[in-house]
This record gives sequence, structure tokens and C-alpha cells, in this order.
Amino acid sequence: MSSLVPPPSFRFLRFRAPAADTIWLGDARAFLLATPDARPALIDGICPHRGGPLALGSYDCRTQTLRCPWHGRRHARRQLLARAWPAIRIGKDWVVAVPGTAGSGICFAGARVTLSAAAGAPGDSDIGRPIAP
Repeated sequence: MSSLVPPPSFRFLRFRAPAADTIWLGDARAFLLATPDARPALIDGICPHRGGPLALGSYDCRTQTLRCPWHGRRHARRQLLARAWPAIRIGKDWVVAVPGTAGSGICFAGARVTLSAAAGAPGDSDIGRPIAP
């Protein structure tokens, strides 16, 4: 009997930034956090406090925290990175590993989160294309 734990299954998704910076996959969502003080990262977009949309929050470069728009709770960048989705950037494209348990529907919307709350209304786009691992 083996004590090895099987690796988690992932789906790989490729998309172009900045045309789509927030990803919804079923109930899971992530957003591209791009700040002048660190490398961009795809961050889990659901606030662990009350499930608020972190992509609409405001980032403070001085304290390196992201403020949830629903209840004002601040999240340290290092804590957000611990929950980041595995991703790499290839030119203008991002390739992200999404846990296989995420829903099958894919919808992109949103604006890049930089130093303040994202502006503008989100819109649907069909630019995502699943790729083989």
C-alpha cells in the first residue's frame, strides 16, 4: 500500500492581459494584482473574511495591503501570494493552472487592479482558450 498522495489535477488556461484581468471558473475567481512594487500575480479573488470581490479593492503600496471593498478588511500582499494561482507570463499572455475541481464555465471580466479600486463596469469576453498541460 502506497502512502503517496496523488498530485492535484489542474486545468491550464491561457489568456491575454490586460484584455481580461479577472477570471471566473464556476465559484472560483482570481484577479491580476499588478503593483509597481512587485511582480504581477494571479490572486484568489474571494475575500476570506466575507467573500467580497477583492479585485474591486484598493491596494496601498506603503503598507503592501489590499483593502476589501465590502468590509474594509486589509490583507497583506504576502498572505495574498500564499493563496495565488500558479501562473506564468509568456509575452502578453498568462498561463494559469486552475484546480480541476473548479467549475467548467469560463467568463472573463474586470479591470486591472493597480493602486486604487478598479474603475469601469466589467464586460464579458471570449478570449480565454483552454490549452493542454
